[in-house]
Amino acid sequence: MRFDITQKLAIDGGERAIRTPIPPRKRHGELEKLYLNEVIDSDTLFFYLGSKVRELERRFAALYGKTHCVACSSGGTAAVHMAIACFEFPPGSEVITSAITDMGSLTGILYQGLVPVFADVEPDTLNMDPLAIRAAITSRTKAILVVHHAGLAANLEIIFEIGREHGIPVIEDCAQAYGCEYERELVGRRSPVSSFSLNHFKHITAGSGGMIITSDDRLRYIASLFLDKCYQREERIRDPFFLAPNYQMTEMQGAVALAQLERLAEFTTRRQELGSRLSRQLEDIQGITLQHIPPGSKLHISFFYSSSIWNG
Repeated sequence: MRFDITQKLAIDGGERAIRTPIPPRKRHGELEKLYLNEVIDSDTLFFYLGSKVRELERRFAALYGKTHCVACSSGGTAAVHMAIACFEFPPGSEVITSAITDMGSLTGILYQGLVPVFADVEPDTLNMDPLAIRAAITSRTKAILVVHHAGLAANLEIIFEIGREHGIPVIEDCAQAYGCEYERELVGRRSPVSSFSLNHFKHITAGSGGMIITSDDRLRYIASLFLDKCYQREERIRDPFFLAPNYQMTEMQGAVALAQLERLAEFTTRRQELGSRLSRQLEDIQGITLQHIPPGSKLHISFFYSSSIWNG
């Protein structure tokens, strides 16, 4: 059935859009239980002594063709914070990011004493506008933090070109973009560091948690210290030389995330199918403008559904 936004709402006595209850969605199952039992049986919940977090890191890095993955306690906050911090930008530096994003994209910038500078978004994609990024660059700009809004890839070709022109890194916030592609390549693969989220609402979830990926050995090392109070566990040294939080992922989180990772393709494919179906249902309705998918962004993973409604 098709609906017009001028129709009377059900709450006002109009016809209901949904007539049967929506069945509950089961996100976790036997594999999560199995891996959690293995953790409990091991009697080791600390990531550094366990195996689940390390296996998650290994598999996720391989999925994206990166050398390293560093897991942490949350995605849009700890992971982005870690991704920013491992560059060791001087306080007062500016980081350009999206005008539409979650607070987690900003927390790490602010905690590091940096200044978030907001680039406006394209009205049809809701992703960062490369023209606005260019206009926002100053002598204090040290990085561009790209957010792939709602599972749609930003215009990476031009954004990376801007980064190269000014000699600044492009960091990708992929919290909403598992499996999302730009020019047939997974978003998150081209940046020196990219971050991902495992919170309750993401494509795969461990309740909370996140990861960053990189192929830079030094960035990996700084990130591994940053999430762990700057304890140099690899060298068996506890002599912190910079201020760092405790963003450790537990073995229980790692177990659930590892099980979820095995179903990632299933979840992303389903979201894409449902998003495409909803677009087909809405495309002819007057007053609704769908999120535009540019030619380079072939795979939209629909973290949530974005559209615009006007009352003209």
